[in-house]
Amino acid sequence: MRRVKTLDIPLLEAPANLTRQDQVYRSLRQAVIDGRLRLGEQVPSTRELAARWSLSRGTVEQAYERLTIEGYLERRQGAGTFVTAALPEHFMLPDTPCRVARAVAPAAIGKPIPAPETQGRLNCAPGPAREAFIARAADPQLLDLAKWRQHLTRATREIAVDDMHLMQFGGLCRLRQAVADYVRGVRGIECQADDVVITTGIRQALSLVAGLLPQGATVALEDPTYRQAREIFESRGLTLRPTAVDSEGLQVEALGDTPCAAVYVTPAHQSPLGYTMSASRRVALLDWARRHGALVIEDDYDSEYNYLKSPPPALKSSDRDDRVLFCGSFNKLLYASLRIGFMIVPQSWRPALIQRLYAAGAYPGLIEQQALASMIESGDLYAHIRQARRIYQRRRDVVVQELGRWIERPRLSGEHCGFHFVLWLPSGLDDQAIADELCTQGIQVRPLSSLALLRRYPPALQLAFASVPDDTLRQATERLGALLQAHIAARAERRARMPA
Repeated sequence: MRRVKTLDIPLLEAPANLTRQDQVYRSLRQAVIDGRLRLGEQVPSTRELAARWSLSRGTVEQAYERLTIEGYLERRQGAGTFVTAALPEHFMLPDTPCRVARAVAPAAIGKPIPAPETQGRLNCAPGPAREAFIARAADPQLLDLAKWRQHLTRATREIAVDDMHLMQFGGLCRLRQAVADYVRGVRGIECQADDVVITTGIRQALSLVAGLLPQGATVALEDPTYRQAREIFESRGLTLRPTAVDSEGLQVEALGDTPCAAVYVTPAHQSPLGYTMSASRRVALLDWARRHGALVIEDDYDSEYNYLKSPPPALKSSDRDDRVLFCGSFNKLLYASLRIGFMIVPQSWRPALIQRLYAAGAYPGLIEQQALASMIESGDLYAHIRQARRIYQRRRDVVVQELGRWIERPRLSGEHCGFHFVLWLPSGLDDQAIADELCTQGIQVRPLSSLALLRRYPPALQLAFASVPDDTLRQATERLGALLQAHIAARAERRARMPA
């Protein structure tokens, strides 16, 4: 291994709104992209780099951790940190966002239109949103209701009576512009208002896309996957192609050369395993989609709540061939019943998607769209995310720390981001049986076996924590820990009784 000298890596200039951690992250990521740091090369230690760049070691450490989760670096105990992202030279990931392909937008986009006459099973039933460990939803109690009421009141005052019987193709123009500005800043997607289509949420977006795919067309999706996405695709008569997932995300090589109309992925925080798709896999997936003419559906359901300060760039931000359809939701940011989401749509899909959305007639309320646009423009949405992120992180820590009291070194995945993580169980345990037993104690949890399609994974439980109060989490985790401890002890006793 060739050691890269600290002096060889420059600290890039960064906009004033970026943190020092972001600056270190971008500098090292760009060095990998440019080929100055190549596969297998060792990078400086955090201590060396912090001294060279006159930064705190903690800042550099956080940047290294982000790059490790995204698959650019690998940290080897006792050996150092090495580059693991192999990026083909014909398809380098850009450090700056790729611009969404521009086209002459349909004349109706953004303009008022006349009224239509002129044109995996659960182990038990879902419980309330604030019970552990089933509800992967935002906690509405974290929303500053006084501020939200101000935005709603302002929207009510500003709306014109003439606008109240009209709709706009693709959503309220003001909101689409606010969303374009938002995703440009937080997800690295260079887009404009005409690229945005407002929906009621990610599930509506998936249903609209599925309805435009040919009957019986093949859709590749992660295995295990988001259960509702699987059900939507199945209900539209599409052929599912489950594709295995590992710690780097979707195994792109497993897609092979079999034709697929679309690939559905959750690259920022794989649902349910929680892994972040590595840089190499992202490049490979985009390259595969280009060669096979497939649509990539990116479900970005909770990336804003990344506990490493900043989420990885969206897959769409590197989409040079305009093949990625990006889905986001404000229901996950504010509260579930808001029912406002959005899509960043490839040029070739926009007219048909907008027409299908209009035909469905399922639009978010005009006043709510206006209020949300105001909330984004004022900066109140960003303030809410920052505050909520701290509380969600604290709740995650409550569960992790309590598990550590009952299980020695619990194995987790996905705990760096979002509303849930996966607890991997010792081999020999039955995750479904444990989930059923927990249900009798009033605790609901998803076993991983109920979310997998074809591939068999080791036993695991998906634990959601975001909308659950701290005390409820402690009590539920204590019951979970005690139950697992008993099962682990019983397994050890059975093994001890087995003949040598």
